[in-house]
Amino acid sequence: MLDFIIVGGGISGICAAFELKKKNKKFIIFNDSQLTGASKIAAGIYNPLLPKHIKIAYNAGVIYPNINQFYTQLENFVKIKFHFHTPIYYIFSSMAEQNNWAIALQNEKFKPFGNIENKPLKDINCPYGYLKINFSGRVDTKLLTESVHKKLQLEQMLLDEHFEIEQLIYHKDFIEYKTIKAKNILFCQGCFATHKLKLKPAKGEILTLSPIEENYNYDCIPQQGVFLAPTNNNNFKTGSTFEWQNIDNKPTEKGKTEILDKLKQWHLGRFEIIDHEAGIRPSSYDRRPLVGKIPNTTNAYILNGMGSKGIALAPYYAAMLVNSIYNNWNIDSEVNAARVF
Repeated sequence: MLDFIIVGGGISGICAAFELKKKNKKFIIFNDSQLTGASKIAAGIYNPLLPKHIKIAYNAGVIYPNINQFYTQLENFVKIKFHFHTPIYYIFSSMAEQNNWAIALQNEKFKPFGNIENKPLKDINCPYGYLKINFSGRVDTKLLTESVHKKLQLEQMLLDEHFEIEQLIYHKDFIEYKTIKAKNILFCQGCFATHKLKLKPAKGEILTLSPIEENYNYDCIPQQGVFLAPTNNNNFKTGSTFEWQNIDNKPTEKGKTEILDKLKQWHLGRFEIIDHEAGIRPSSYDRRPLVGKIPNTTNAYILNGMGSKGIALAPYYAAMLVNSIYNNWNIDSEVNAARVF
């Protein structure tokens, strides 16, 4: 008998699986590769600050300094490099904004997260300088998911098929799905959740750009309204948008125009668009993850609602969930999934 069935092979499902593997637990992931969730197209940027609002991200002091350790372990597991220490440079839009951040950085809670710099950047209009954000970077989410899926398939721990919730049978001490029996089940389906969760999905669009000029070699991720993140093949991803009404995975001219208009406000270089993608983020109404046991069950759990910060949040909350099951850790009340059922 398995210890877990995991439904969903996106970032949350992968992080949970890796935490279970570290505890030598047996599991199988059901991953439907035909679904287009956020994990497949996300730029994979993580940022401990909300620089426009001069705020620190939720629980940033605990979560962000430990991101490197998790992804280094995961890279060692698949023997592939997909995590890059590429800091975000938030471009100030005015001298007043620079001054406000200079004041904020004198506060002890802000100090570890950034510092102001003024050196010029190629083809970037930044007359007021920028905030270099510590504990920021990027993960190639497509390479991560593909490499982990391939590794787990070889170990017969992942199936590429749709999970049919109507065939799931709950017993007192185990669950049964077709021919598979497991002690527990974990739902990590993002916006495709089969439970009636209070999710507020948000559509996001991203462009992939190829520079027309040569010698683009940013060792940073410039950001102001949109980001410009280098990829592994000398291209760049830029975006993204937030759409709360028309929730589908179809790219739009409106989204493309919005991204390019924002990019042109500070970037002077020339690019050609080589790809335009859209995905759906599984945000919750209160912008907090959904972690923990599903009410009125003894062996069903959920890990969802990571929104646009899944790359940063999923490792931390996957560890919290797995340790709550096997080491009696508490689930933080602010993220406990019981609140949305």
